[in-house]
Amino acid sequence: MKKVLIILGLLMLIGCKETTETKSEGTQELTEENSVEQEEKKDVHRFADAYGKEVKEVMTVLLPAYYDEDLTDTYSAINENWLEFRKVDKTHFIVKKADYNLTDPVLNECTEVNQIGVFSPEEEEPLFFCAPNKLLVKGDVVSLPIKKKPLWPGEVYEYKYKGDTYALEAEGTVKNTYIYTDDTDPKGKEFREIENYKLYISVNGAQQQMVLDIPVFSDTFVELLFVGDLDGDGKLDFVFDTSADYEQKEIQIYLSKEAKHYLYLAGSGGYDFSC
Repeated sequence: MKKVLIILGLLMLIGCKETTETKSEGTQELTEENSVEQEEKKDVHRFADAYGKEVKEVMTVLLPAYYDEDLTDTYSAINENWLEFRKVDKTHFIVKKADYNLTDPVLNECTEVNQIGVFSPEEEEPLFFCAPNKLLVKGDVVSLPIKKKPLWPGEVYEYKYKGDTYALEAEGTVKNTYIYTDDTDPKGKEFREIENYKLYISVNGAQQQMVLDIPVFSDTFVELLFVGDLDGDGKLDFVFDTSADYEQKEIQIYLSKEAKHYLYLAGSGGYDFSC
C-alpha cells in the first residue's frame, strides 16, 4: 500500500511539473510575440517625427542633353559665366568654368521635332551645368567614395566626415524583386520595384529629416551620384539621380549651408526623352 501511495505521489509531481513548464513555455512564446509586435509598431512609426523636406532652389541647373528647339529659355540661358560640376575620377570632383557647345538643330526622328543639344567638347559630360552662384566656388571639391548607389529601403548607409556620422535610410513598399544583367555587370544585378519611397538623413543619431519623397517609379530608382562638401561649409552635401521614369532624367542637388536642419533642395535639372 505504501508503494502504491509513493508511486501516485511521484506521478502527481511529474504532472504538476509538466503543467508548470507548459505554462512557462506559453508565457515565453506570448512575451516573444508581444516583443515582435512592439518592434513592428516601433518600426512603422520610426520616421513619424522626422523633420520635413526643405526646398530653397537657389541654383539654375541645366543637364547636358538635347532639348526641343522651342524650349529656348532652357538651353539659351547658358553662357560664358556659367559653371560645370564634373567628376574627374571615383573620388575627385571639380567645379570649373563651363565648357560647352550648342549643336545645330537636329531632327528627333521619334518625336519629329527639332532639338538643340547642350554638350561638353570633352569626352565625358559633366554632371550638370549651373548659373553663377555664391554657394559654389571654382576648384577641387572634397568628396567621399560612394558605398552603394541604389539607396534601397531597410538599409542604412553611413558616411563619416569631420567627426560627424551621416546616416541615409529609406522607407517604401517593395512590390517586386528580380535580377537583370547589363554590359556593366553580366553576372546580374538586383532590382526592386518600390512605391511610396521616402529617403531620410540624420547626423550623429539625432532626429531625421526627409530628403526625397517619390511615390512611384517606372523601371528606375534613386541613385547617389555625389557625397562631399560642395558648398565649402565643412558639412556633407549630396547629389541624387531622382529619375522617376525610364524616359526621363532628373538630378537633384542638396546643400547644407544655411539649411534649417541638415539639407535643402538647392537646385534640380532634367529633361524628357520619351516618344
